[in-house]
Amino acid sequence: MLLLIVPEVCYIDYILKETTYMLISEEYNLYQLEYKDKEFYILISDYGKLNIAIKLIHVINKYNISGVICGGICAIKPCVNIKLLDIIIPQLVLDTQNITLDNKDTFYYSDDEYNKKIKESLKNNNIKYFFRNILTSEEMIVDINNLGYLYDINILDYDLAYVGKVLENKKIPFSGIKIITYYLENNYLMQYNLYKDSAIMRMQKVFLNFLIYL
Repeated sequence: MLLLIVPEVCYIDYILKETTYMLISEEYNLYQLEYKDKEFYILISDYGKLNIAIKLIHVINKYNISGVICGGICAIKPCVNIKLLDIIIPQLVLDTQNITLDNKDTFYYSDDEYNKKIKESLKNNNIKYFFRNILTSEEMIVDINNLGYLYDINILDYDLAYVGKVLENKKIPFSGIKIITYYLENNYLMQYNLYKDSAIMRMQKVFLNFLIYL
């Protein structure tokens, strides 16, 4: 079954209201859900790359996981065409911990089939999206000008590369539904607080709509 991974329970409040669900592992914060005849799991990963990896590996080893979607928010360096609350589908994900041109192990590609289904669900509902390369960092603010120049990347995410690393080793496809929540600038915290709730709600609705197209 498909697994949605998010960092906090607040990221699935709306999904729980719209689905039939049960908490099947309190220790790992794992839910099993049903929505319009589609069954899937949700993992609440918390924060920290080690924590994400441990929980994800446990779930993959114990349950029949066919693929993973990372849901949540992301940040962007101010640019012309992408705005707050826009939807980002990841293409190439890079781990900023030790990125170099020669170190291909830090590059993770999202799954073409999942990406097609996400795009199809958005297009059929007249929802604009962007298909972009993304940097992953555990810090909310990094020098993205220096880190992103190699691939002209201006989007920063918290968890995608850590998930990508685990799933590449397990040969499990993944993609993501990320919502731009703040710009990487001095007043980012104010933007984050203003837009977080709206971004989380949008991510949940987009994910539930995506399930219909699987």
